[in-house]
Amino acid sequence: MVLSVAILMLLSVAKQQTKVGIVAVNDYKLAAAALLSRRRFV
Repeated sequence: MVLSVAILMLLSVAKQQTKVGIVAVNDYKLAAAALLSRRRFV
């Protein structure tokens, strides 16, 4: 019983971390695209 609860909690934390990681990667791509576009215009 305790083990299943711990596994469920670990899974939920892992899902949250992967969501945060995906958002961070998207933000990094946006920042890189903005830098590249600035370099092209300047």
